[in-house]
Amino acid sequence: TSKHSCQNMEIIVTLKNGKGMKCLNPEAPFAKKTIEKIMKNQRSVQ
Repeated sequence: TSKHSCQNMEIIVTLKNGKGMKCLNPEAPFAKKTIEKIMKNQRSVQ
């Protein structure tokens, strides 16, 4: 279970700089690019 929650259906990311978590709108251009990058990295690892 997570102590962090988003008001709407969103993606929760943990910041590398240790400043907590943020909610991303999955329809936002930045979030879409980030998701694509993660998915591409996951495919190349497998």
